[in-house]
Amino acid sequence: MIIYWLSLLFIGYFAITNPKIKWNKSTTFLVWLFLVIFIGFRFEVGCDWYQYIFNIDSFRIPFIELINSSSFLMEPLYKLLAWFVATNNLGVYGLNIFSASIFSYGLVNFCKKTNRPWLTLLVAIPYFVIVMAMGYTRQSIAMGILLIGYGKLIKKETYQFIYYCFTASFFHISSLITLPMLLPYLKIRKKSDFFKIIFAVLIFSSLAIIILYPFVERFLLGYVDQVYEAEGSYLRFSLTAVPTVLFLFLRNRLHINSSELKFLNSICYLTIILGILLFFIKSTTIIDRLLLYIIPLQLYVIGNFSDFNLFIFSKRLTTFLIFLYCVLVQYVWLFYANHAICWVPYKNILWPF
Repeated sequence: MIIYWLSLLFIGYFAITNPKIKWNKSTTFLVWLFLVIFIGFRFEVGCDWYQYIFNIDSFRIPFIELINSSSFLMEPLYKLLAWFVATNNLGVYGLNIFSASIFSYGLVNFCKKTNRPWLTLLVAIPYFVIVMAMGYTRQSIAMGILLIGYGKLIKKETYQFIYYCFTASFFHISSLITLPMLLPYLKIRKKSDFFKIIFAVLIFSSLAIIILYPFVERFLLGYVDQVYEAEGSYLRFSLTAVPTVLFLFLRNRLHINSSELKFLNSICYLTIILGILLFFIKSTTIIDRLLLYIIPLQLYVIGNFSDFNLFIFSKRLTTFLIFLYCVLVQYVWLFYANHAICWVPYKNILWPF
């Protein structure tokens, strides 16, 4: 367990002492490398550890048999990755290292675009990195790709975002939930533009339903039709709900450009929709998984909390309070979460002690 705390303390030190320092290429690479080793070289960490080993073994089949299987078109890139890992005897470590590399690249890329990269990374450690990246291997790949896509969306590169969103969906189909975040970026100069957008949405939705329905149906069967209760889902939602409310009411205090504002607004609205669904859908597991895609809002808002100027404290003291908040979140997870036993003790194949 000590490695979890050392990681938090090390990153917290830089977040407090050099909050606004930008990462150069060397720092960026070292942060990425640390995350890859921390996440990708873990041993028996995560409740699905043995399930992933079993799944990889099931992909020891001829390539022609893989692509002819009825389920191949459902998240095909993940199946190709699993097949490659299995047939080359890379095992669960090959899968974990690949997923950690993609996720870490996306997270580092996202942190670099914020005003306080070390603080943003600090907020990400307790849940986004330790729980999500180490527990949901397949979805962490999709999340890493989407984090790159979010950066493209902030730059108004909407077609690039669509590309990254669909690429992420080929690893985990739930990534498509982020597509509506495009709507604020659609320009409506006259009434005819509005009808063109409606027409395009209808055509796209119809094609998506026709092509993706069999796969979405299978996805929903696993998460919705069967009542799966995700323990702690309401608490985890609150971790994003509070920053969402804070941003919606105080966003005018932040000095951000219009494109960045559109991105944050859209992810806020997605948070509200998922929050409402959380209280109406019997299976909270699917909402719990979808909530992972809005965690970047939490990272951004908490990482820039001192800019809201809510208190008379200095910004350094505010940063220290955020550090204590991260310590509290990690402490509650490691000592009180029902599934924390799957994460403790932390073991790594590079230092198996």
